[in-house]
Amino acid sequence: MNNLIKLILLFLIISTCAFAQCTNLINEKYSYEDFMNKDFSKLSSEEFNNTCIIGSNFYQENNPDSDIFPDFKNVEFVKCNLDNVLIKKEMIVGETNTKKKMKVQNDLQDWILGIELKPIEPKNKAMFLEKDISIDPKDIPLVKLDIKLLEVAK
Repeated sequence: MNNLIKLILLFLIISTCAFAQCTNLINEKYSYEDFMNKDFSKLSSEEFNNTCIIGSNFYQENNPDSDIFPDFKNVEFVKCNLDNVLIKKEMIVGETNTKKKMKVQNDLQDWILGIELKPIEPKNKAMFLEKDISIDPKDIPLVKLDIKLLEVAK
């Protein structure tokens, strides 16, 4: 088979898998978009009710448990970034979504937060380990590092 046919078949297989996870109609307006740091809480719940949102980014930078959605009913999320978004009982959020809580710490790095919103490990743990930097939250500086000093040190 030529590459174009293979590419089309791969696309159809991947999209079928995503759609198969939805029991509601797909919300075309809010699927496959980047809504980083956007607040939807003032919108009508009718825009969301009984729909499925696929593949969108709702990440709320540095604001764990951000309440960004109106009080809607029966909204499914599939393959979405819901990091730092408050997950409500009306939201059907499966394992294909990311829903971490994280915040930049005094070392100027994103850290994943635990239940009490305290850092538990760096988001980029592999980089920390590769550079032999401690991944223990106790080693985060007590005072916020100055980015200007870090730039001069380079």
